Amino acid sequence: MTPMTTTELDEFANALQLCIKSRVKKIVRNPSGGFVIRIDQRVTDDAGLRLATRLLPGHWNAGQTVYEVTWPSADPALLPLLTQFLLLTRLQPRNILALANQTPRYRALVEQLGDELPAASPGKIIADLAAARHAIFTQIEAQQFTLRAVAEAGGITQVTLSKFKAGGDIMLSTFLKIAAAVGYHVTLKRDGKK
Repeated sequence: MTPMTTTELDEFANALQLCIKSRVKKIVRNPSGGFVIRIDQRVTDDAGLRLATRLLPGHWNAGQTVYEVTWPSADPALLPLLTQFLLLTRLQPRNILALANQTPRYRALVEQLGDELPAASPGKIIADLAAARHAIFTQIEAQQFTLRAVAEAGGITQVTLSKFKAGGDIMLSTFLKIAAAVGYHVTLKRDGKK
């Protein structure tokens, strides 16, 4: 098993802190090959922390301030993958589902969350490309995504995404990738006309 590096743990700690309300005090390696997450101020209704502990096998101490992670994987790419997952989703259910639908390498992580993710709810009707563009880039800003992260999650180039943002026309398949990358599910509805 390749040990995780200090840099990997630091990057993971930063990504985790972006996803949870509780304050991470420190993350340190333990001799068993796992690591320990010390929480300075734990928030009781911290949905992000609850989801994170579903992704990381381990246990809490009696005071609920230390979570000891049993790191089971011999795969050295797992911690960077988990870090990317946290950065791309911010552990927001809509983002998690969109990423899982778009990028197969994250599906195993999503499956670990199981019933913690709510079912998708119906959204609003968008009737034209300008409104769709506005909705997508409003969502990108609200979730504090970078264009690079969205492009990577959607499997498109950052240039294509930038052109779309600037008002350029894109193929339907590209639009669907962008929409899924930011958590939208696109459906077609017949308007009743012949």
